[in-house]
Amino acid sequence: VVAKLKSIQRNFLWGSKNGEQKISWVSWEKICKQKNQGVLGIKVLHKFNDALLGKWRRGLFHQTDSMLCKVLTSRYEGWKDLQEEMILSTSSVWWKDLKKVCGGPNQNHWFNSGYQWFIGQGDKGRLWADKWIGDQPLMESFPRLYLNSEQQDGDISENGKVDS
Repeated sequence: VVAKLKSIQRNFLWGSKNGEQKISWVSWEKICKQKNQGVLGIKVLHKFNDALLGKWRRGLFHQTDSMLCKVLTSRYEGWKDLQEEMILSTSSVWWKDLKKVCGGPNQNHWFNSGYQWFIGQGDKGRLWADKWIGDQPLMESFPRLYLNSEQQDGDISENGKVDS
């Protein structure tokens, strides 16, 4: 979709007619720079799309009581599914794009690097599967403890008392 929209933008700007390409006197990268730099300021579509998808993902974190969040949580396990590496074939195209754009489990991704986690009541964090320190989940950092745990799939609140 982005490639098609970009093609439409270019054809409009350079006056392409019936598939015949005209000379592009200025590079597309220059045209997409900001207006205060003396050019047109046309949005870079893939970056604009990334920003919109990031805004959707942010909404899943902060608007947990919204109807949309409840629907997505019931369908995809909400933000927990966004942290998983695997993308299910049954997921919608929009959900797949959201996972790709927002980095999935990659903690160094642009989206994840801007967030801090608060444990709260402990019902949203996975004790063993989430990355608490460094770039490994606790189940990989402490495999013997993980194997001995009776609550390997539980969230924090299921693994003991949470003090706020």
